[in-house]
Amino acid sequence: MVEPIDPKTVSNLCNTFKVSKKTCEHFNEIYYNDIQPRLQKKYLAHLISSIEEMIDEKIKRERINETAEDTLGGKTRDFFIVLRQDPPPGKVADVLCFKNGAIINHIPSDNFKELRIFIAHELGHVLRFYKIITNDDNENHANLFAYFAINGKNKFYTEKVQDLLYPTEEQIISNIQELCPIKEERQHDD
Repeated sequence: MVEPIDPKTVSNLCNTFKVSKKTCEHFNEIYYNDIQPRLQKKYLAHLISSIEEMIDEKIKRERINETAEDTLGGKTRDFFIVLRQDPPPGKVADVLCFKNGAIINHIPSDNFKELRIFIAHELGHVLRFYKIITNDDNENHANLFAYFAINGKNKFYTEKVQDLLYPTEEQIISNIQELCPIKEERQHDD
């Protein structure tokens, strides 16, 4: 659902960035209808990306040791983790690990706190499978990893995010204009 833009903010955006009201409304619509719903489905995306990177680096180190050459210079990612809402019958979540990727299947749910725990737990299994974390216990260590993952995100959101927030919309506009100044000419977008 599109969140309406305050008319004062629209005016400020139009004047600062030299765009039309129609363009502002269009960008707002794209963000709230197309982008934000996708963001809400990216549970633990930073954690997943970091784990993909760690495993990818390990795979590439092992490959370099085997072939003594990395033709792409390590610039591309070969390992990916995919989230899918399709667990096996009777399970709320599971993971399938392959040579260059993993699929975490989880139940469809609107309970984001539970989904984050299921996914973090399965990420613990992924780390164990690819020997980033080495241990013999399966479920207890996956739960331990889930604790550290969720607790780390909680601390980030409660302690660090405050430093990243802007107090007003005007401050956001001002900082964007200051850091990325635009040409004075009006854009033709009507």
